[in-house]
Amino acid sequence: MEIFHYYSRQHIPKNKEFDELKEIMSEIDLGEFMIFCKDFNILLSKSKLTEIFKKCSVANKPMKFDHFYASMTRIGVEISKNSKIEDLSNEIKTINQKIKSLATRSREASRE
Repeated sequence: MEIFHYYSRQHIPKNKEFDELKEIMSEIDLGEFMIFCKDFNILLSKSKLTEIFKKCSVANKPMKFDHFYASMTRIGVEISKNSKIEDLSNEIKTINQKIKSLATRSREASRE
């Protein structure tokens, strides 16, 4: 929750009433969310992070803590998907290399 409060206080507008400031300081807008993601080296595209923000916020408005917390789950799911895709891609590359190696051996054996 401390992290949320830190980022929710990054952009405090001037000329606001005390009650408005209290409300603003209990929310994270898209810009603050993106700064958080950058600071914590969350390696997802800006469009994916924007999508997550919009899905977790109410009517694309700044997030309260509960929505921010829910966005962390969505970010984790997306990172997990990317890791699985990378793992599968590496497995496919390995299989392709083995196929090429076997094909080369087979050609060499047929020449003998």
